[in-house]
Amino acid sequence: MTTTTSTATRLSSVDDYQKLLADYDTWLFDCDGVIWHGTRIIEGVLEVLQFLRQQSMWPIHSPIEV
Repeated sequence: MTTTTSTATRLSSVDDYQKLLADYDTWLFDCDGVIWHGTRIIEGVLEVLQFLRQQSMWPIHSPIEV
């Protein structure tokens, strides 16, 4: 059995997001703790969702409207 170790990388530039978007055409987000926490939208989420919308990757159904 092969084990791989992966660590999350924080995306910090438009280039980082564009490289990630080039590899995937479908996105699924867990909302609680990813999009919002309690009644507060998590910092940076609106910008990411706006970027996805600009790239024509906005979801058909979304619990929030940007």
